[in-house]
Amino acid sequence: MVFLITAFLVAARVAGAIMVMPIFATLGVPRMYRLAAALCLTVIIAPTAPSVGAPTLSVLVLGMAGEVLIGVVMGGTVGVLFGALTLASDLMGMQIGLRIAAVFDPLGVEQTGLLASFARWLATLVFLGADLHLYVIQAIGDSFQLVPPGTAADPLAAGALWVPTLGWAISCGLRLAGPIMVLMFLIQAFLGVLVRLAPAMNVFFAVGLVVNVLAGLALLHEALPTLLMEHLDITRRAIPLILRAAELSQ
Repeated sequence: MVFLITAFLVAARVAGAIMVMPIFATLGVPRMYRLAAALCLTVIIAPTAPSVGAPTLSVLVLGMAGEVLIGVVMGGTVGVLFGALTLASDLMGMQIGLRIAAVFDPLGVEQTGLLASFARWLATLVFLGADLHLYVIQAIGDSFQLVPPGTAADPLAAGALWVPTLGWAISCGLRLAGPIMVLMFLIQAFLGVLVRLAPAMNVFFAVGLVVNVLAGLALLHEALPTLLMEHLDITRRAIPLILRAAELSQ
């Protein structure tokens, strides 16, 4: 009986994290896959988690709700930083002019920019290739040793971690998109001077759009490996924040 209660509490935290973790949180992933992943992780983690007593039904329900909230905060912390590249790619796509062409993104099940969809696929492959999903799962498992199941006194306090994390993600997104944005600004300034010097040439519409796309794609081709490695490092820094979220919930 005690093991079942512990397993239910472990499953609640793991399921909360799975719902908002990168890859699993995307709408394109079937719900059964998320459920299967949560069950498999519960089977692995529950035997090693500290056992809890036999609480009443009301205490058990409140405990499971708290575990879900902790899991959402921990998984969402990784998801927020994972979205830095998506923000950067959207900004770059708007500056280059590719945001006009929208494609269907099977991961997000939505119409999105061509560059944003491409960047999301690459970021997902790098995330899996670097085994970051395993490190995230390990951190979630370690959180049960730090905060045993059902012992979180204030799970909402962990949500305060999202405020600086979101600000950091926006800052990282702007930093990743910085080179493209600077290049596009310089091109627009140069074209603006040409338009003033020769208004009849119609430089902006005849040449400007083509120059924006070609120059932006050329710079993106050279900077893409660096952008992916920077994004990988940003996402990797979210792993210690998982345990930090657990500490704040005590």
